[in-house]
Amino acid sequence: MSVVGIDLGSSKTVIAHVYGGNVHIVVNEVSNRSTPSMVSFGTKSRYLGESAKTQEISNFKYTVSCIKRLIGRNYADPEISSIEKEYIPAALVDVNGQVGVLVAMYLTKIKQTFQKENQGVPDVVISVPLWFTDAQRRGIIDAAQIAGLNMLRIINDTTAAALSYGITKTDLPEDKPRNVCIVDIGFSDYTVSIVSFKKGQLVVKGAACDRNFGGRDFDRILTQYFALEFLNKYNIDITTNPKSKYRVMLAVEKMKKVLSANAVAPISVESLMDDVDVSCILSREDMEKIVTNLFDRVTIPLKEALDNAGMTTADIDSIEMIGGSTRIPSLKERISAFFGKPLSFTLNQDESVARGCAFACAILSPIFRVRDFSIHDLLSYPIQFSWESSGEIPEEETTIVVFPKNSPVPCTKILTFYRKEPFIIEASYSDPSNLPGYISPYIGKYYIKNVTSSESGGFSIVKVKVRINLHGLLNFEHAYIVEEHEIDEIAPKDETAAKSTKNVDNLNNDAPADSMDVEQEKVETRKVKKLVKKADLPIVSENICLDINTLNFFKEKEEAMVLEDKIVASTENQKNALEEYIYDMRSKLNDVYADYASNDEKTKLEKMLDDAESWLYNEGEDTTKAVYMSKMEDLMKAAAPVVQRKFNADEIKRKERIAKEEKEALEREERERAERKKAEAEAGNDSKENNNPAFSKKDDNTPLTTIPLQGQITVSLNSLFRTINEYEAMSKKEINIEKQEKAISRVKNFKKQYSELKENFDDLKIKCKEIEYLNQKNELLERRIHINVSPENPYGHTESKKINQQGNYMESTHDFLKITDSKLDEFLGRGQAILNDLIEQRISMKGVQRKMYNVVNILGLSKSTLKFIRRRILQDKVLLWTGMIFTLLFFYLIYHWLG
Repeated sequence: MSVVGIDLGSSKTVIAHVYGGNVHIVVNEVSNRSTPSMVSFGTKSRYLGESAKTQEISNFKYTVSCIKRLIGRNYADPEISSIEKEYIPAALVDVNGQVGVLVAMYLTKIKQTFQKENQGVPDVVISVPLWFTDAQRRGIIDAAQIAGLNMLRIINDTTAAALSYGITKTDLPEDKPRNVCIVDIGFSDYTVSIVSFKKGQLVVKGAACDRNFGGRDFDRILTQYFALEFLNKYNIDITTNPKSKYRVMLAVEKMKKVLSANAVAPISVESLMDDVDVSCILSREDMEKIVTNLFDRVTIPLKEALDNAGMTTADIDSIEMIGGSTRIPSLKERISAFFGKPLSFTLNQDESVARGCAFACAILSPIFRVRDFSIHDLLSYPIQFSWESSGEIPEEETTIVVFPKNSPVPCTKILTFYRKEPFIIEASYSDPSNLPGYISPYIGKYYIKNVTSSESGGFSIVKVKVRINLHGLLNFEHAYIVEEHEIDEIAPKDETAAKSTKNVDNLNNDAPADSMDVEQEKVETRKVKKLVKKADLPIVSENICLDINTLNFFKEKEEAMVLEDKIVASTENQKNALEEYIYDMRSKLNDVYADYASNDEKTKLEKMLDDAESWLYNEGEDTTKAVYMSKMEDLMKAAAPVVQRKFNADEIKRKERIAKEEKEALEREERERAERKKAEAEAGNDSKENNNPAFSKKDDNTPLTTIPLQGQITVSLNSLFRTINEYEAMSKKEINIEKQEKAISRVKNFKKQYSELKENFDDLKIKCKEIEYLNQKNELLERRIHINVSPENPYGHTESKKINQQGNYMESTHDFLKITDSKLDEFLGRGQAILNDLIEQRISMKGVQRKMYNVVNILGLSKSTLKFIRRRILQDKVLLWTGMIFTLLFFYLIYHWLG
């Protein structure tokens, strides 16, 4: 089970994943740390994320951006028909508020991005703006269910950022809270939250927002400015051409980012309209004048948030800035001037919300242990309940605000009703004027069933438990009937009487027991009325969310579209492979295959390639994957003789190269052996060494080096490596994409096994060098026991006093050689273990070669090629056995030499 946080933004989405005790950002298919929040539709398939971004201009009429702002709303909303339409190039129509399907498509892409590196369906926490209503939040939950995500919580953007800020800090106070202002200015909205931090908790004290203040609003005003500039300078009106206007808006966005760090920035668009190239230069000072009306709105949410929190600027300890638009210098200056304090940028402006979502998900997940940290959010809009009057209760209130604005989230309340029959409670927002656009204040209806009159015929007491849950949604959790019953309860004693009794008891304590008149005290009781639960009542909810049947229908549709996307992508890959083969073979016919094809074969192949190319760009432009595979098989079958000749010629050259390398290795071995014998002859083994009883004579033919054997094994391993590479090249030419992927995967396993074999061989060489070093050290020790100085014994001494010490010296040297001999035995044992490993690896190599044989079978090679591969396998076996025999012989001779 994986834990994921998703910062679902208007322009881009960031995915954070918890593993290894830390939070990591998930990169997408092009290694970007964020994915564009776009959905685009083509003639045969849909494009999500990066693929939609690449064609937002060419396919702008069918590309939808800012999808998060559309969910839970309808086309009649003036913010949709007038404001959102300015930023969404696709045509918007009324589909009964089912924009959640678009969000589900995009969340499916987010899930696929995560699953490329991780397995399973993740638990997720998704961030939403503070101003999202009940309907919008339920739309996000429905979209996540359609996409197959396990939603644990919806969290506000600034609350997630606050969690990212607080949970990692170890210096939070325990008594006086630290007040931090979180300022989030993103692509489309502006949110401010005042958060109080203590050790182990955060409490959102107040918040405010501007739903239509963000980076895109700067882009819109600057686009309008440049529309007038281009009209005056180039006599073109981009407002009459939606595509041209959209291109200018994208160019303005890039220019705005440049102006955040530079005083002047250019803007240029090629062939904007009527083949006219436009360009202009804008300074930061001029830009600030153009968008001055936006800067005037910067402080409004700051004041509202402070008022809601009941604080002043002096109470704020830190101002944390997040969101891409907070990089605009003038915005930072105005916010800093409002608080009279420097701004803080300790949080990552682009990724802190996603990290906070990941932390929130880890807190809720049972598989992670997270530092205790509680989150206390607040409710953005007041919620009221209304119901019909019973008629028997005079002046009964039928409407009440149950959850006022800024109520803590989560929170629970219990309502009491006096009813004789079932009734309906309707929930809605009490202040519709503060809702986004013209979103309906209606939240839902809740039917309380099975209500009857009491046994006496009067009103039943109905208790209804309601809750604002972690998502910020209203839930009717429980309804039940209670009855009043009179029960006997022990009455409390009067304090004065109790004191006097105590005094009397104390006075009589000294009296004899038989003189005491002990009287049993009577327990006084009283009748008390208490509420006792009688029966549970069913609740039927009717709120703004998809019913189970509609939800399952959209799930099936989404799964079908995912499958269709895979088929389309696979077909496109096969088409591209065919096109690549046509161009590749055409170029090779006049290059690498020129000497291996006759003129007739060249003419025939060129004609087939030309016909295939013509077919591909005409009637073959839109066909099935099987047809593309069939065309490619025909071309490969026709070119197979030429390719086989080239392969055979290359194989002959390869054999010659291997033979040459082996010959050079043998010659090098002979030279080294001759040099070694010459060095031994110069060092000499005089008669004193031969006659010394303490040591036995070494065999002159004992090989003290493993260089010849190492050379042969190295050549064999190099040959095997080249063979694997050739098999890899063959597997890449497989026309069936699935088989190609399997073949490449198998070759990767072969390479891994080869690497392990080579690593073991390198270890063997190191151990052989250690043995040779000990042999050389042994020779030096043999020379040190002689008394007279000679060229063969430079360590000898002629002093008579040394002669007296000869016996002791020889004895100590003999002990040392015993230790050395035991060490050599240990090394021989280790060498035997390595040899056993080589035998096991030989068996493994046998399996590797068998797997290679299966791979070439999958690739569909000719019989002659298979025969050639069999010969190669036999050669590799011979080389491997030869190496193993030399290894055995080498260790046997060393063992024989040591006696």
